[in-house]
Amino acid sequence: EEAAARTERERQAAEERARLRAEELGRLGDEAAATRALADRRARAQDAFLRTRARLDEWTRFTRCDPLPAPASRADLNTYLSMVVDDPATGLEACLTQCDELAAVLNAALV
Repeated sequence: EEAAARTERERQAAEERARLRAEELGRLGDEAAATRALADRRARAQDAFLRTRARLDEWTRFTRCDPLPAPASRADLNTYLSMVVDDPATGLEACLTQCDELAAVLNAALV
């Protein structure tokens, strides 16, 4: 009789643990869904911010009338390098200026 009562208590305890575990899993699923939604919103906001920042950087470079190419644009870099090759520096000062410009382009491309 005592063994049967103990077995019944163990069965009830196991059922209670299973019920609590099922509740916990449901709650964790809800939290995961909410967290995914939050992460998606943050990712979209970050993408929008980065696109806006890139457009602002491009606009700033345009309004400065910067003769240096956009470091992220392969076409701009190729055009700039072609212009440097086609217009060789005639003096030391012009050569140093071109070296400074090329260093600035490389530094911007590496950042």
